[in-house]
Order: sequence, then C-alpha cells, then structure tokens
Amino acid sequence: MMRRLSAFSNDTEFLGYVRIVMRLVVAVIAMLVAMPVCGEEPSSSPHPGLRHLRETMYLPESFDQTTFDSLWLTWPIEAKKEVAKLSLSERRRATMARYGLVVDPESSPDELNPIGYIVDHSGGWHMNCLSCHQGTVEGKLIPGVANQQFDLQSLTEDVATVKLFRGKLTKVQDLGALAFPMGSTSGTTNAVMFGVAFVAQRTPDMSVVPLQRVEFTHHDMDAPSWWHYAKKSGIYIDGFSPKHHRVLMQFTLAPSNDRDTIYSWEKDFVEIQDYLNSLKAPKYEGLIDEALAKQGAVVFRDHCSSCHGTYATKYSEDVASYPNKLVPLDDVGTDRVRLESIGPEHRQWIKDSWMTEYGKQPVILDPQGYVAPPLDGVWASAPYFHNGAVPTLEEVLNPEKRPVVWMRENDRYDYERVGLKVERVEEMPKGAMDKAVKRRYFDTRLLGKANRGHDYPGVLSETERRVLLEYLKGL
Repeated sequence: MMRRLSAFSNDTEFLGYVRIVMRLVVAVIAMLVAMPVCGEEPSSSPHPGLRHLRETMYLPESFDQTTFDSLWLTWPIEAKKEVAKLSLSERRRATMARYGLVVDPESSPDELNPIGYIVDHSGGWHMNCLSCHQGTVEGKLIPGVANQQFDLQSLTEDVATVKLFRGKLTKVQDLGALAFPMGSTSGTTNAVMFGVAFVAQRTPDMSVVPLQRVEFTHHDMDAPSWWHYAKKSGIYIDGFSPKHHRVLMQFTLAPSNDRDTIYSWEKDFVEIQDYLNSLKAPKYEGLIDEALAKQGAVVFRDHCSSCHGTYATKYSEDVASYPNKLVPLDDVGTDRVRLESIGPEHRQWIKDSWMTEYGKQPVILDPQGYVAPPLDGVWASAPYFHNGAVPTLEEVLNPEKRPVVWMRENDRYDYERVGLKVERVEEMPKGAMDKAVKRRYFDTRLLGKANRGHDYPGVLSETERRVLLEYLKGL
C-alpha cells in the first residue's frame, strides 16, 4: 500500500484516481453490452403499424386458451397418441404446427404466443391480419410473406367441437363459422367472401344493419405478398379498389364493432398502410448462376416486362418501373371465379361508402381482368397465380408440367424448381383420412382452383425458360 501511494500526495487523491478508473471501466462494459453481436442487426422499435397489428384487438375473441389447449382431443386417435406424451409446452407447439399457426419468436417457451392472434390478459385469442399475411419460408420468418400453412377451416371446426362439448358454442360468430367456409385447402382463404359478408351488414357510413340478402361464390385465394403493396395503384387481384387506408379496414367490420369504433381506428390504419408501404422484397437465399441470370434479363425484358414491369438488378441496366397493367381475362386465361365472384353491388357499395370517401377515390366497377403483379421477391411468394394453383415458378414457365393434384410438404422449399416442395399425386386420396392432412392436398379441378392460363411462356425455347427462371430468382 505504501508503494502504491507513493505516486500520490495523500489517500484522498488516490481514491479519486480509483473512482475515475472505475467509471471508465463501467463505461467500457456498458458500450460492449450495447454493441450488437457480430452478424446481428441493432435492435429497434417495431413500426407503429406493425405494433397495431400485433397488439390491437380489432376483432372479437375467437376462442380462449383453455379451448386451444383442448383442441388435440378432437384429433384422430393416432395423432392424439403422439401428443398425449408431450408436455403442455410441446403440445401447444404441435397444435400450432397442425393448424399452420406461426409461433412468435419473442414469446417465452411456456407461452408460445402466435403471431396471427392476439392473446389478451384473460386468455382470449383474437385473430389479426397476420394469421394469413405473416408466414415463413423453410421456418424463417420473412416480413410480409403469406402464411402458406394456415388451415383456418380445420381450426374453426375443431374449436366449434371443443366449444360444443364444453357447452360454450353460443356466439353468433361460432354458428356462422360452421356454415361459412374458411378455405378448402391449407394456405388459401375464402377472405374475399369474408369482406362481402361484412359489407352486407353495413350502410355506406359504416352503421350496422341486419344481414342483407347476398349471393356468395365461395372460393379460395392465395394471400398476396405485402411488400408489393407499395407499387400498387389499386388493390386486390383485379385492382378494382383504391389504395386507401380505409379500404384496409374492411376486415374489421365484425357486427360487434359499431360505426364509432370503426371511425376511432382510422389513424391506426394510416400507420398500418405506412407499414405495408415500408416493406421490401426479401433476397433469394439460394445460388444464382449470374451468367444465366444476365441472359434471362434479356428474355424478361422482351417477353415479360410490358405487364410485370422492370427491375433494377445487377443482371441488367433496367430502371425499376411497374405499370399496374390490368390484363383482360380472355388474354391471361387464368381461373375466372375470383373476377366473377364479386358482383356489381359490392363494387358499387365500396365506391359509395365512407371507405372511399363517398366516391372521391377511384373504383373500377367492371375490371374485366386481373392486374399482373410485381415480381420482386417472387421466389418467396409461392404458390403462384391468384388462387395458389401452381406450386413453383418452373411450372409457371412450363404449363405442361403443372401438377393436377399436389400436396404441400410442410414448410419445405424447392430451390431447383423455385417454389413449394410438393408431392405430385394422380388423384385425391380415397376413403377416410385426417382432415388436416387432406387439406394439404390441392386439386386444380375444383371450383376456383384451376391452374390453366398464363400460357405466354409457350413461345419461349427451353433454354430461354431456363435462363428466365434464373433471372427471376434475383428479383
């Protein structure tokens, strides 16, 4: 101690020196803790629009935690035997996997909250937009990618069974869900008709009225990639509706939400639309042959860009542009059920309503076709066409290769064909089978599910199709 003090005139001076050193050490430690781990992005607050989607309950409770934890009791015997051995946490994970629910990576192992539902303090589950619009590709969460595993129909049926057994099947929405199809295959949804049904219970100023007589053409749609929203001048596959934040509120029009409640959420949806506009297409994570991709850029420019736009990539000197081109149905030739399912009454209602500022926003009353979508991030947006009938890009470019019946192989990705990894089968399975498994099959012969049309690649040579596929990976 005497040796240590020899450089200082007294103990007070020495202690002051120690305090300075300690402050420097604490500051350095704080800096190191605050620095991101190598390879990780610095943490940041979520976009306000995303926070609304994740935290605000725009829809009433669908079911409670006890119901969710009992769903496995409705499964076939073999499936029940497997999950009966699991812990509660493991069983919840298996239940989410069965119905295609995406686990929130920020939730604790014990809670395993879903991204597509908001779980309130009482354990009530409230559906949000992310149930269909937030999925994964090979288990990786990609903002804005559609949930291609979600099986809302099986979930709805099993929830009703549990509620009936527990004597809780009393809500109008429970009874309505039993009669109103949610989607015939996993990964697709009857959401277009959800909107028609909600609107049929509203006056143009959003006041609730008894359900009006309306015709429903139930059919399935593939949820679009949200990162395309920024490029669009109109929304939905036929582009008939204006790109306006109020139109996005269409799916909050449950009868339990009165007019004033809907109005009170408008600011939220301004920020939600801003969030959609902020999303960027994900980069392809496989290998790209750059020489072939450069050749493919020429093929794309000559044969595809007039409808799908141009893209600024390292494979060409093109400037990014998107024409929002509506292609007549007789030209594109894809399934017509979606176009014809929305009658003129619904389109006119949208035009005359609060959602479009009572006609101030443009509405196309008779679109006559579909809008060719943007293609940036197309590698992650499988399956293809508005109804999700074609599992890979290779099959989009080669119509003769499109499978008639195919089955999803969970969340697996096909890097060779670029799209979903699927099993091709000759026919739908016969006889009794697990309904959740059966709904993983896609039969293109059913109403609204045709894989025909978009035959334009037929003029290309095999080599041109090959290089074009390589180019599409990099958009």
